[in-house]
Amino acid sequence: MALESDVRAALRALPPDQRLAMAYRMDEFSYAVIAEQLGMTEQQARDLVKKARTSLKRTLPYHLNERKETSDRLGPRRFSSADD
Repeated sequence: MALESDVRAALRALPPDQRLAMAYRMDEFSYAVIAEQLGMTEQQARDLVKKARTSLKRTLPYHLNERKETSDRLGPRRFSSADD
């Protein structure tokens, strides 16, 4: 599927720290756990995930705006923008 390969490519293009923080977050780890694992403050972990999301939004605009069911194909979003 084109969407999946585009998402994987976009994730691979992230800087390693952002990719790792995003992977932890997608696996539902709290910011406190992410911070501990990456040796940073909780706020730094939040900022890192926010940077990764911003980058992904720039990289994948076609897919994000294409159809509302895009998120259904990726699975349910487990966190809200309030987590940023």
